[in-house]
Amino acid sequence: MKKIILLILISTINNLDSLAQSKLLPLFNTQTQSFEGTPIEQAKYLLAPVKKYAKIGENLAALPPVLEQLLSENLIIDKQKLKTYLANNQIAENTIGGNIDETVSKTQKGKLAKYFVIHDTSTPNYGQFAIPNNIDSANWKPTLLKIYKNEPKKSAHIFIDRMGNSITQNNLKTPWRATKLELKAIGVASRGLFLHVELIQPRKADPNKVNDAIAPMPGFSQAQLKRLALLYIVASVRKGQWLIPTYHAVLDNGLSDGHDDPQNFDLNDWGSILSTLIQNINQ
Repeated sequence: MKKIILLILISTINNLDSLAQSKLLPLFNTQTQSFEGTPIEQAKYLLAPVKKYAKIGENLAALPPVLEQLLSENLIIDKQKLKTYLANNQIAENTIGGNIDETVSKTQKGKLAKYFVIHDTSTPNYGQFAIPNNIDSANWKPTLLKIYKNEPKKSAHIFIDRMGNSITQNNLKTPWRATKLELKAIGVASRGLFLHVELIQPRKADPNKVNDAIAPMPGFSQAQLKRLALLYIVASVRKGQWLIPTYHAVLDNGLSDGHDDPQNFDLNDWGSILSTLIQNINQ
């Protein structure tokens, strides 16, 4: 019995020590269920560049202009125009998180989702072999989305492949946790506050090592970034307010066994695609 108690105490101490290293937890207000700062201020540190081995760069001095505008609430998208865009482009709502007339997930305290989390799958891992040069074509791993859709253990809300196709694992109204910050640090109170989108990205290992540290450059295809922009718009329209985008690795920064994704994500490129998409929808 003493041995069991001792093991429990050691585990608890190690867990507390791990949580103490979280860079984001001290900035999270459990009462307001929000990070510190205005939406623009939050985005500047929640979108700090993610480097190899989950190293996080400096906070952004400025956001892409479109995000500055959106997070200042200076741009509105008409839901009917969004529906028309989806219909004209034959995009089914069940592939982008569900019925856009429904709201997004809520926490136990009734707070609507506030954060749009960008992930990458970090798979498949080619180890010491080169990443193929056809990863952005329909010939590369054509059944990947189907595999993710049929996973018995769900891991996110949406998955997007390299061709810009997407599938829904969890409706955007479904409360879900997918980061160490939510699962280990904030806890159940965070369930429903974050929406999770996975971008399929292969990896390979550093020479003579067993890891998945090396990602392709560019990290994501234009089609992927466009579908990600659409999902950001859809989620924000469903909420009735622009969500604050963030990277998985930034949320897990400092936590043991935290993740390193997304790798090689070009925020300015995504911002340009998002801006163009908004103009096309609002025509």
